Amino acid sequence: MLRGCNRRGKYPSTRYVHDATPQYPKESRAVGDQGRVVVRALIAEDGSPIKVEVLSSSGHTRLDEAALAAVAKSTFEPATRDGQVVQDWFSIPISLCCCPIK
Repeated sequence: MLRGCNRRGKYPSTRYVHDATPQYPKESRAVGDQGRVVVRALIAEDGSPIKVEVLSSSGHTRLDEAALAAVAKSTFEPATRDGQVVQDWFSIPISLCCCPIK
């Protein structure tokens, strides 16, 4: 599950319908990489992500890519403005933490 306490868009009605779980990279698990990625997604009127990008990196490319892939597979309830469905940017903080394999 994607986690974050400060998910927001310009219009506050954007929310998850289905959030994909990031696939923690085996290589990152082996070396104990962990971090927080903030992904920004443009959500279409149909609730699908049109564009996803890293707003704030974890410092680990593999973790950033896992977060991007998870958000790209998620679906959302799109934002509304004055009763009309609109596209909106939505920021999603994702924490990826794991212990190294022994």
